[in-house]
Amino acid sequence: MIQFSTGGALKKLVIGDGEARRLKAWEEMACGIGAGTISATVGSPLELIMIQQQRKGGNTIQTIKNIASPSIATRGFVGAAVREALWTCGYLSIPPIVRTTLREQYPETFDSDQKARVPAALLGGLFACYLTHPFDTIKTCMQGDIERKTFGTLTGAWWI
Repeated sequence: MIQFSTGGALKKLVIGDGEARRLKAWEEMACGIGAGTISATVGSPLELIMIQQQRKGGNTIQTIKNIASPSIATRGFVGAAVREALWTCGYLSIPPIVRTTLREQYPETFDSDQKARVPAALLGGLFACYLTHPFDTIKTCMQGDIERKTFGTLTGAWWI
């Protein structure tokens, strides 16, 4: 929900008031990346609570009390932000870019949006899945290790 509404707001901001035009590919991707990054401000802390409850048990209130310091509450945020940025770009931005490109470069094959939607969605899904996986894994490891015994930083976790 946050990604859709933020993405729509960012697109309106880029286009401007009263202007009717298609977004350029880089604008479309920037809006998806921005929407995903903003959504991580909500998702990352919630995932941290969930992961800590899975590891240590306890109720939600106690878990929140245990992680209520800036150094812990923001643990894994960068990984979550990159993951959400790429994921949102993959499912909100890549399909319209691919669909438009297919329609313009191969009009005899893709003579309608309906015909171009399936390959566009598949490419968007592949983009989202393959690019986000490493960042999700690192984020999860960091949020599971709030004591920083194994996974200190994002770059340090990347090489373990």
